[in-house]
Amino acid sequence: MNTGSVPVERRFGGDFRDIFEVRGTKGERRGTAHPAQFDGSDVLLGYDGLDGKRRSTRLRFSPKPEKLTHTSVHYRVEMEPQQELVLE
Repeated sequence: MNTGSVPVERRFGGDFRDIFEVRGTKGERRGTAHPAQFDGSDVLLGYDGLDGKRRSTRLRFSPKPEKLTHTSVHYRVEMEPQQELVLE
């Protein structure tokens, strides 16, 4: 059987907008977003709110991606016909 190489890219980001801002109400001020931090196959997105609290979202990828940037994850997978593959 012939295998095929399939490129897979997923983009991500975190703006930590307030739920009221998401619904259309404009906030006068915003907190501070931090650059993404990398730890192996994890990315940590962080934000300091106006209330002084730090919030964060951790993205964990499995299997380990071929390439990981501040805004995207890249895989190149080899697949057999009819094969199923799960990327988490």
